[in-house]
Amino acid sequence: RRGGPSLSFLILLAVILVPVGIVMLMRSGSRGGIGEKPEATRPVQDPVPSPPVVPKRAWIAVDVGMATSFDSYHLCALDSKNLLYCWGDNRDGQRGDGTIDKNAFTQESPKNIGKDAWRSIAVGTGFTCGVETDGKLYCWGTNVSGQLGRGVEGFETGSRFPEKSGDDTWLMVSAGHSHACGIKADKSLFCWGGNFFGQVGVKTKSENVPSPAKIGDNTWSAVSARDYSTCGITSSSRLYCWGSNGDGVVAKTRKTQVNAPKEIPGALWRSVSLGRNHVCGIDAAKNLYCWGSNHFGQVGNGESSPPGCTSGCAFQEVPLKIGDDTWKTVAAGANTTCAINAEGRLYCWGMSVGEGKDQTTPRKIGDETWSSVSVGTEICAVRQDGDLFCWRPGKDHERRLVSGTSNPQ
Repeated sequence: RRGGPSLSFLILLAVILVPVGIVMLMRSGSRGGIGEKPEATRPVQDPVPSPPVVPKRAWIAVDVGMATSFDSYHLCALDSKNLLYCWGDNRDGQRGDGTIDKNAFTQESPKNIGKDAWRSIAVGTGFTCGVETDGKLYCWGTNVSGQLGRGVEGFETGSRFPEKSGDDTWLMVSAGHSHACGIKADKSLFCWGGNFFGQVGVKTKSENVPSPAKIGDNTWSAVSARDYSTCGITSSSRLYCWGSNGDGVVAKTRKTQVNAPKEIPGALWRSVSLGRNHVCGIDAAKNLYCWGSNHFGQVGNGESSPPGCTSGCAFQEVPLKIGDDTWKTVAAGANTTCAINAEGRLYCWGMSVGEGKDQTTPRKIGDETWSSVSVGTEICAVRQDGDLFCWRPGKDHERRLVSGTSNPQ
């Protein structure tokens, strides 16, 4: 027929074009699907943001309190920027964050206490004291015995925040059960708080000394207050102790208390650490000595009673050298002792340290190197890389990382 394409031509054209259209439709559907906008016209969806990378927190020091009942203790630590963090029991406001909680150990992770920088921190029972980098002394928590050093005492005079104790300049501070001691910039030693066992070191008519009292005329390089006793090292490296003398911790005497500093004869000393009823120190040659209560092997002499003891005398009356290592630091706790040797290895001994059994000689904890350690109700130690670990005695295989990749609160 004239005037139009033949039927055979139209059939040929359909055979060619229909498959092409089908392919184009399939390609379009693979990009956007039927009824969807083409990819070029769809709104671009932002990718899900990754969690922020939290910088690792490094620690330089920690102090662990000793419980008077189950979990009634707290801890404080300084990070590499000298910022203060506290956690644990807060029934007397001893964490210093402005709160009080009557339940035990409600804060299980470190909580930052202000933005000031600190050089020294001391954890007592229900209270805390610290020295800022400008040398000012602050204390907070319970003040029933005048342990905050502000000239007043009583339940109603406590503080939930760090509160400055005078305008003097201090180098360091140490805290016991209800008393504290500090060394001022001129190296004079002062103590204050509960004095019912003579632990403040001055004779008074009252059981409490709510204002700092000067101890003797010596100059001092170190002080350790713990429970109801105190020990200090003079600038001439002489060691003196006073206060409660349970198990001969203060002096080789049967007196139950010593009301003024009494020299521990023998070596020249570089550091000292008081436990609940025992004491350890490192002499000028970096040898380690311990003495006092040894019921759980915390003296570290390989026995649970001193050599020659027959019965009823499980304490070491005079400083006894422990091993042949040289040592950097030692920390005495309730019934446990830990120390770091010159190579940075951590050793512990005493109650339950030997995997649930009392350990009467130093036992190495892991193969890491460590920079500092504190012993109270539990053990906390700062590893050389700045990580902080805490664990109960004998539970070092369950030690928990306090610092690390997560930032404390």
